[in-house]
Amino acid sequence: MTWERVALRDLGRWFGGATPSKGNPAFWTNGTIPWLSPKDMGSEVLPGTQDFITAEAIAGSSVRLVPANSVAVVVRSGILERTLPVALVPFETTLNQDMKAVVPREDIDPRWIAWGLRAFERDLLRTTRKAGTTVASIEMPRFNLFEFPVPPVAEQRRIVEILEDHLSRLDAAERQLASA
Repeated sequence: MTWERVALRDLGRWFGGATPSKGNPAFWTNGTIPWLSPKDMGSEVLPGTQDFITAEAIAGSSVRLVPANSVAVVVRSGILERTLPVALVPFETTLNQDMKAVVPREDIDPRWIAWGLRAFERDLLRTTRKAGTTVASIEMPRFNLFEFPVPPVAEQRRIVEILEDHLSRLDAAERQLASA
C-alpha cells in the first residue's frame, strides 16, 4: 500500500478568519452563528464556541462560514510557544483572524488530519513558527508546504479507529486510577 505525501495546502479547502466589527451591535447581539477563536480550542472535538455572530456579520464583513467537519488550527497566539492547538469542528462555524480551518477533500478523513497535525506538532512548530515576533504565529507559506502522509481513506479510518479505541481505554484507566 502506498502512502501519498501531500502538502498541507492540498489536503482540502482552507479558510481564514476575521473579526466582525465589535462596534456594530448588529453583528453580535443575539448571534446564533458560532465564531471560533483560540480560547475555544480546548478539546480534540469541539462541543461549541463561546461567542456567536449574526447573519448580518457574515453579510457585512469578511467573515465566511466554514462547513461542518472541518479541522481548525490556531495560527497566531502566545500558546504557539508551547503547543499547536488543533481540533475537529463537527458544526458549521466562522473563525477569528487567529485561526485557519481545512475542509478535507473527499478522500481524506478529517480525523486523520486532526490526529496527523497533532502527531507532527513539534515539527510544525519548529519549522513554521515565526521567530522574533511579539505574538507567536505560524508562517503560512512554510506551513502550506509541509508534507503530510495520506494513505488510502480506508486505511486512514482503520488507523484512527484503533488510535481512538486505545486512547479511550487509557482515559477509562486514568478515571479508574483517580477514583481508587
